[in-house]
This record gives sequence, C-alpha cells and structure tokens, in this order.
Amino acid sequence: MTNEEEIKRSEIFKKSSDVAKNLMVNADTFFPQFNDEKARQAWKDRLSVVTEAGNVVRGFENGSEKPIAKNVLELAEEVEKLYQKTCINVANMKLPAEKNFCKKVLSSTYLLTRYMKDFIAHPGQKSQEKFQNVYRTHGPLKLVYLLASILEIEATNPLKIAMASENGKTKATFQMWEGTIKFSLSLLMFIEAFAGGQGLDLMIGKTGKAVKDLATWKEDYKKNEGYWTEMQTYLPKWLNENSKLSNKEKADHIKAKMDSYLTNDAFYISVFDHYYYNKNQYWDDIRVGNDQFISCYGPGGGNNFVYRSKLANKAGLATMEEFRRKVQSYKSYVYKDKIIDVLSKNPIPNVGFYIVYGGLNEEIRDSNFTLRSDGPGWWTYSFDFGGPHERKLFIGYL
Repeated sequence: MTNEEEIKRSEIFKKSSDVAKNLMVNADTFFPQFNDEKARQAWKDRLSVVTEAGNVVRGFENGSEKPIAKNVLELAEEVEKLYQKTCINVANMKLPAEKNFCKKVLSSTYLLTRYMKDFIAHPGQKSQEKFQNVYRTHGPLKLVYLLASILEIEATNPLKIAMASENGKTKATFQMWEGTIKFSLSLLMFIEAFAGGQGLDLMIGKTGKAVKDLATWKEDYKKNEGYWTEMQTYLPKWLNENSKLSNKEKADHIKAKMDSYLTNDAFYISVFDHYYYNKNQYWDDIRVGNDQFISCYGPGGGNNFVYRSKLANKAGLATMEEFRRKVQSYKSYVYKDKIIDVLSKNPIPNVGFYIVYGGLNEEIRDSNFTLRSDGPGWWTYSFDFGGPHERKLFIGYL
C-alpha cells in the first residue's frame, strides 16, 4: 500500500467514524427533508464513505493493515456504541406491542450491528461470512419494510399503543418511541451502506413516509386534553401529600409536571401562602372556567393555581409583546390605590385572569410557552399599588 493509499484509507475510516458518531444528529437534520431529492441525495452522499469503508474491510485478508489499524478500530468502537444503544432500547420494551417490535425489528438490528462490529474489528473470511449470513437472514431493507408495516397497523404500532396507555400524553413516551424508530431506521441504513448500499433508495422512501407520519401523530397528540383532567385530580392530592414543601419546591414540581405533557397549550403556575386578609393582599378576577383554571386554595396548607392559555402559542410574538407592554403600563403611581377599580372597569382584551397579590411568598412559573420566556401573559415585579404590601400585577392571556 502506497503512502497516498494509506492516507486515503485512513480518511475513509475517520469519516465513517464521524458518520457513526453523529448518526442521530444527521438523521434529525435530513429525515424531515426526505420529500426533497437534494436532501435524499445528501443523505446518500453522507453514507457513501461508509460504503467505501465496507469495501476496504472486505479487502482485508487477515486483519486490518497496520498503518490504518487504529482508524479501523475507531470505527469499530463507534459501531460498538450504536450496538450498546440498541441494547438499551431493547431493555426499555415492556408492553406486548413493544416486545413485538423488539422481537421483529430491534433484535435483528442488534444482531446485524454486532456482527458488523466484529467484522470491522477482526476482518477476515470467517467474520465476513458470519456478517453475510446474518445480513442475508435479517436484511436491513427487509427490516425497514417490516418496521414500516408495523407502524401502519394500529394494533401493532408500539408508539400509538404506548401513548394510548396514558391519559395525559407525555413528551417522554413520544420522544422515546420517536427516537427508537428514527434510530432504527438510521442504523439500518448505515448497515446497508456498509454492505454495499444497494437498497438505500427504497429505505429512504420508507423512512420519509415514517418520519412524516411521526410528525402528524405528534400534532394529533398535542390536541389531546386528557392531561387537564389528570391534573384536576392529581393536583389537590399531591398538595395534601406534600404540605411540608416550600412554595418554591411546590411550584418547581408542578412546573416539571406541566413541562412533561405533549400539548400546544401554555401554562402559568403560582403557589402562595393561604392566609390573606383582604383585597389589599390578594384580589383576582378569573374570567375562564374550570377547563382553563385549576384552583387549589387550601389543600396542602397553601394556595395554588394552574392556568392554561389556549391561544398564546398561536397569537404571534408581536401580539404577545403588545400584551406585555399593556400589562407593564399599569406599573405606575398613576394607578396607586385604584389599580383594582381600573382593571374592573376597563378590562384588557383577551384576558383569562387578573390577579393582584403581595406579601404571600408568591412563586410564579411558566411552562410550554414557545414564543419567549415569562409565559403566556405577563406579570410585574412587586410594586407599591397602595396598601400595606407591595404587590404583583399578574395577567394571563386567553
């Protein structure tokens, strides 16, 4: 092998290792664009170096050639990491549909990855034959078609069955299955590229359809409102069981709970002390019903509410900024001792609630508002609106 050939082969294995290392990052970039011919070709171009690596490995007779052995082993190590990730995915399977997916898709992908790794790490006739035998029995193209058929049938689709088991649809469950499906597809195409890449075009077509379906299902689950019914039952019970926590700890926990749900809605959470004397400490005007406002005044020895805005994430940044400016404009001595009367007589459009409170160790959190930080509305820092305590003005967008 000439010096030029050595450099070229080393580069092939380095680039192949990089493809393996960034397989899911690249998949997340390219998969959603598979309706575009340029994106499909770019993905194939990215995998072409893996095909070159496979050709080089098949050319080794008794182990890798010493000058590039280190680069070959680096590729084997990256494939080992993919293999280990397959093992982790297999271990996560619990429901019958999940176990079926594991048996039919993941277990075969696991075998393919294992024997490909052994072939790369210990090239030669024996390891090549073992890989080829597994490849013939569990071909990546065949597995991608099998995966696609499993997803097309409601009764065998593991993502849909796992999501159906939840009243409140969670991001974690969807992301686990979205990640498992995308990982399986990307890894199978990596293996196919290593084996020669003959089936890549068909695999890319099936992958594009699967990724499009995943996006559709995600949007459908975001419309599900089962989480709200779940929270109406969960919240008072949890507050009573955790009465010793501070307001901050309670607010942080409830925020984490709301963050976990897959939804288009945006939220405000507030926890504050139970005891107050009059409207100079606490005043509210709740303009929505129980379908948007959960109030727990008393459970757990304190007060808490969760508000959901159905429109804030759809309103647009300009609208929400104008709303913020309007709320902030009330933080003025012009409204001292009359802020409540002004809000009562001159309501702001598209308001879900008004609250003016202070001296109650208030904690405010927001969740799932995608346009900016600070949540679906606005709240001011404590200000002298009159009365014995400085108070916050807190207003939620409808």
